Parts: sequence; structure tokens; C-alpha cells
Amino acid sequence: MSEEPQQPKQSSEWREQALAAWRSFASDKKRLWIVGSIATAFIALLVWGLVRPNVYVDGVAVRQDADWAQLRDVVWET
Repeated sequence: MSEEPQQPKQSSEWREQALAAWRSFASDKKRLWIVGSIATAFIALLVWGLVRPNVYVDGVAVRQDADWAQLRDVVWET
């Protein structure tokens, strides 16, 4: 007489509730488009912030990281 442990009924209920909530949310295409656009813009902004060069201003000059600085000729005048 070994009884198998029963899965809690709540675990399947929250999945059903989450699926019903998603279906309700996704049924309104305008809302889905707006949220998708905002998420895409946020991700693009995050990626842009991570790959752009760092620029520092100390009140006198604008400085860049050495990895992003472009080599150029320096002309010395007396």
C-alpha cells in the first residue's frame, strides 16, 4: 500500500492562470505591439550603451578610452 505523493494542485493552477493571463494580454494586438516596441527600444538602448566608446570630460578637455581613440598626427609649433 504505497501511496504516491500527489502533486500539489496549486502548481498546475498557477500555470493555467499564467497562460490565461498571457492569452488575455496577447489578444489585444495593439497592446502587444506597444509593449514589444518598448521592449525592443529598451534592449537597443542597452546594447548601444554597452558598445559605445566612453568619453570623459574633466572641465578642461574631452578624454576617451585608449581602445577607442583614433590615431592622428600631432603638429608641434614653437
